[in-house]
Amino acid sequence: MKQKMAVLAMAVFASIGYTIAADTPPASPGTPVACAQMSEATPGQTVIVKCSGLPTQGIQVYFETGSEKPTKGSPASANVQDGVLKFQVPDTLAAGWYSVYVLVSENDSRLIGPLQVLGAVKVSAIYPLTNYPGNQGFRFQIIGNNFAQQKNNDVIEVLDQGFVQFPCPEDNSMTPKPSLPTTSASTDTNQPPCAKDVEVTPTMIEVIGFHPKRFYGSLKIRVRVGNGVSDVVAVTFSSATPQRIAVEAAVIFFALAFVFIRLARKGIGTCTIAGEKFGTIATLFLDRQTKSYSLSKFQVLAWTAVTVYSYIYLFLCRTLVQGDFSTLPGVAQNIPQLFFVSAGTTVAAAAVTASYGSKGAGPVKPSAADFVSTGGLVAGDRFQFFIWTLVGCLGYLSLVVQKDPFQLTELPGLPDNFLYLMGVSSAGYLGGKLVRKPGPVIKVISVAKVTQRLPGPPPVAASMTINLKGESLDPKASLKVDDETLRGDLFLISGQPDAQSQFCTEIDVSLKGADKYLEGTHILTLVNGDGQAASVSFPVDPLSIDSVPDLSTGTAPADVVVMGKNFADGMTASWTDAARAESAAAISKRQGTTQLTVRLTPGAQSGTGKLTITSAIGLKASKEVTVR
Repeated sequence: MKQKMAVLAMAVFASIGYTIAADTPPASPGTPVACAQMSEATPGQTVIVKCSGLPTQGIQVYFETGSEKPTKGSPASANVQDGVLKFQVPDTLAAGWYSVYVLVSENDSRLIGPLQVLGAVKVSAIYPLTNYPGNQGFRFQIIGNNFAQQKNNDVIEVLDQGFVQFPCPEDNSMTPKPSLPTTSASTDTNQPPCAKDVEVTPTMIEVIGFHPKRFYGSLKIRVRVGNGVSDVVAVTFSSATPQRIAVEAAVIFFALAFVFIRLARKGIGTCTIAGEKFGTIATLFLDRQTKSYSLSKFQVLAWTAVTVYSYIYLFLCRTLVQGDFSTLPGVAQNIPQLFFVSAGTTVAAAAVTASYGSKGAGPVKPSAADFVSTGGLVAGDRFQFFIWTLVGCLGYLSLVVQKDPFQLTELPGLPDNFLYLMGVSSAGYLGGKLVRKPGPVIKVISVAKVTQRLPGPPPVAASMTINLKGESLDPKASLKVDDETLRGDLFLISGQPDAQSQFCTEIDVSLKGADKYLEGTHILTLVNGDGQAASVSFPVDPLSIDSVPDLSTGTAPADVVVMGKNFADGMTASWTDAARAESAAAISKRQGTTQLTVRLTPGAQSGTGKLTITSAIGLKASKEVTVR
């Protein structure tokens, strides 16, 4: 009970200051002693406290744990100068609270206040182990035991940099700690490490707004409290956040991609298909034989892009986070196996195509559907290979980016089962190319002949013969024009099939009832017996009229300038006036392929007329003209 009362008394002293003389034990009459509050101390540390009423010589200091009388054995040496009492805490003193007495004379003991003697300072961990900068520096917690409750008594030391000072110079109030040990590091002319503030509990020191001296990476930190020094704990400070590293890796990746595309543009250029221009990036995936996107090219480019970005990200983690500027990062042992499977599939696919023929060309223009289809039909083996490539690439990229940048020391490996599945998927893709018949590919199309409609009786519809050259053209194929399937009696396919493959490299397609195909552009689709198809637009260079100026009514011939495309020699013209009377028109002059001068008679009636131009082969273009 007495010990508890003593501790309670110490707490009261701590709250009101030490400005009273001790009542226990009884003191001899003399001048009252008043001392300022003492901070925590460690064994062996020198305590400095301002006091009044003490003689300058012949005093001793005793430490009592709560008994009624101070122990007078083993006193601590002490001296008083200019009102400042200095004494050293014995090295053998155990941790705890003590009442500190000054023995002025044998019968005169004065209580100057309580003092907490701390045990050995320990640092068990620093959280987080990897620190990323915030808006005002780093913020981390030092976890341990026996930290001083007074901020200035906890000295945080960064090995090879010096002691952490606070606040930082930018706060315009940084002053050195009074208990800061003197070392060569702390007197370095460079700015020492600093913090905006610290918050202290007996088991934790929280450092706010910390700025390392001049180095980011793995640093070693320890804490000094008085004469006590903790063990060293390593902690990492990153010069960039994970988000910034990911963005910087993306910037570097796209810069390299830009250089690559600029170089590739000189070699492969661009491609125009069905009047639409495809840039260099799209051309990288393009199979020029079929004018469709190649799945094998997609997967090798996808895996290459993912691994290149991942390696750039890894390199930035090693340098900006881990502070390792000595070596290039490593890669897992099975990453080369990944490249072997990926590149090997592309090479094998090219070999199968060369030996057995291309896949079906499919629609007129390439699209993402080409990755999972052949000749306009979805193929299960291609779909599986495409999906597995996407899942693998996105999964690997996510694995790299979400990993702690401090722990990312090399490119992650792939599970062996993953490589097996990837190999099986590649084998299925190649097997599908082997067992499936090659699809039709149309390389050249031309309108060979046009027979105009003949009036009856009975009237004879126009017909058109189209010549197709390419690969794997089936003479028994079905036909579509503008997505409309034609009956067998409306077309005829003729060609000389190969004796072994039963496919042709050239066929003639005769279309009956072709009046609606004579003008404008149309889509012809050839569908082989196995359902694979190839589509192409015809005619290749359609005749067109872009503009005709308005005409004034009259019965006298007028010269009209007509603008359009693909004008050529041998064309004829006809004019239908607003009264629906048809008359011949003469082409008096042609300037290049885009301008004609046509002489026609507008007619006496105002309204809308129609100008029709017919090419030498029989294809047409027409344009309505306003007659005022």
